[in-house]
Amino acid sequence: MQKFRLGLLRILWILSIALTTPAIGQDVTGDGDRVSRLKGKIEAYQEKRDGLLEHMVKRHKDFYEGYLSFFNEQKKIRIDLENDLFIPFTDIHVPPSELFREQLLVARHSRLCLGETNAKRVSFHPCNENTGGLLWATNRVRFNNMTRQITTNKVHYEDRTKKILGFKIPVKIAIDNPEYVQLLHNGDCLTTPFHLTDTTPQARQEHLRQLMRIASSHPSDSDAFLTMKSCRQDGKGQLWKVVKKAHSSDGDHGFAIRERESGFCLRPESVKAQRKSKTHDVHAVFYPCNGAAHQTFEMFPPDGSMPVWYDHNGVIKSDHDLCVDVPQNLDEARNKGTVVFMHECTNDQTDRWDYTVEYDKTVKIVNDYTGFCLYPYHANEGAISNARDGQLVQRPCDARFGQGWKMRLIPKSDFFQLEALDSNNRPTGDCMIPDEANPRDGRVYINVKRCDPATRGRWKFGHWKGLYQWTLWDLQNSGSDALSVNDLSKIYWIDQESVKAKSMNGVCRIVAGRHDSGRNFDMTPGTWNGKSKSCSYVDAGGQRVTYRPEQDTSIDVRLEILSGVDIGRSGATGKWMDSAAGVPHDFAGERHHPPKPKFSPFLAGGIKAEPAYFLCRQKSSGDSQWYYGYQADGKTCTTVSKTNVQTQVLVFTNRYDG
Repeated sequence: MQKFRLGLLRILWILSIALTTPAIGQDVTGDGDRVSRLKGKIEAYQEKRDGLLEHMVKRHKDFYEGYLSFFNEQKKIRIDLENDLFIPFTDIHVPPSELFREQLLVARHSRLCLGETNAKRVSFHPCNENTGGLLWATNRVRFNNMTRQITTNKVHYEDRTKKILGFKIPVKIAIDNPEYVQLLHNGDCLTTPFHLTDTTPQARQEHLRQLMRIASSHPSDSDAFLTMKSCRQDGKGQLWKVVKKAHSSDGDHGFAIRERESGFCLRPESVKAQRKSKTHDVHAVFYPCNGAAHQTFEMFPPDGSMPVWYDHNGVIKSDHDLCVDVPQNLDEARNKGTVVFMHECTNDQTDRWDYTVEYDKTVKIVNDYTGFCLYPYHANEGAISNARDGQLVQRPCDARFGQGWKMRLIPKSDFFQLEALDSNNRPTGDCMIPDEANPRDGRVYINVKRCDPATRGRWKFGHWKGLYQWTLWDLQNSGSDALSVNDLSKIYWIDQESVKAKSMNGVCRIVAGRHDSGRNFDMTPGTWNGKSKSCSYVDAGGQRVTYRPEQDTSIDVRLEILSGVDIGRSGATGKWMDSAAGVPHDFAGERHHPPKPKFSPFLAGGIKAEPAYFLCRQKSSGDSQWYYGYQADGKTCTTVSKTNVQTQVLVFTNRYDG
């Protein structure tokens, strides 16, 4: 079985690689080096892929062997309790069903709603899609075990004999008809893929064999898929009990939904049901009950309390264009979790995240590889190796302290801060903040610290591929080494138009303030002059300043240069838009939560009083050169240029397909 799964997974990996391998960008260092690096990347990717496959197989093997062991124990109990009349376990040992009318069945662990697709498949969907097609109701019925038919009578009478004074006297005994519900959607009943045909020993043995096949397989096996069919008078495969299993302080309850003859529970086919795809439904299945979160449902009327699911399967990127990532070794995370870090974005599944947003805007963020949630670390919730209190970690998703987040939107942009919530779901004032002011090389850890000012710890959900890179000026790339490939006196961010004009101007950014405390922390874009190795900008007081990194040594000031060409060439996602009338925005897309504009002005800096500085440029009428600076909403573009004939803001086209 393990060999079969490994072979199947390898085939899926090969197909995914063929479909998703990104185009190779320009490489300015020569074809020989490019081929060598590409070969190294492919070899590293293949090694990583094989490791992921082994971990996936081991994880599935352990998990479903445990399920089968649990089911065998339940089977023994059921056989011990069974009698000659075949009274199902659920008749006696499961309480009567709860009743409800026209409500949503919401999977408690993933906040997906149960519904029916246009192709008539029963599966789980985002609750804000096709809401009318997600409504369910219960129809209370009673079942006569003698006639094997649904009835409206509370009891039925069976002929028995009773010994009275030594004589056998025929009597009629009243037998309660157990109560069940049919789960109705659009007039049809939720139905199991097979059912007990009759109560003969042969039929019961065949039914048990089919159940054992389900229990010993992955829930995604199509033999377990539930369907919608016309309601039957004999109730076969259509009788359920909706039983209260969990409670919360705000009055919301969790329910288990069990089928009569099997005792199996309704659940999504995947423990990680937070995915959404046009080509793959998250099917509803029935499977052995074990009380886990993915077998627990909540019920909501279709109103403002309805949850919303955003299944993004994308990356969380910082404003330095780095991605939030987790370790590849599942053994590290299996029981208690691991630390989380920032790293250069790569096209693998460890840096892919899904997220839920409730109507009260509470956010939960789930790693698509491990299925774990983002938390601020507290040692009293279970120790994680090398983690510090307040550091960002991933842990199993449950109702523990610190799992919820609040989005603090950066005005008019697709960036936001993520603020931690306390155990009462109240904002704490602490946000996800990188451990370094200018993160770049290797792993950069993330802390949960004060959110103010809103010029640090800024994130967005997006596609994995990087579009730009802020490079910190230091001795290694200052140009003093003639062999340096990162000589920022010659290599900096410009567009194709500037290349043709042989412009020496690029984009720089002054980062001032202490990142660990958040004091000041202003980020001000300006014009980089590669010839004089200086950054010219206008400060918050309106003064023109020239900063030379080789001469200034202030520990509270850092200089970054923007590099990476993605404008003016085929397939580029960036372009310049006129900003004489103000910063350009896709206002309709920005009203989404989280915002999903088709294009966004490039957020390049900000100060405490004006947290969103967008990158702009002005063309000087004196020397016809472009000068770079910043423009805030409601303001004009600010650069060191004095007389201008044109003003523009850089915008990037957004992708939300992960």
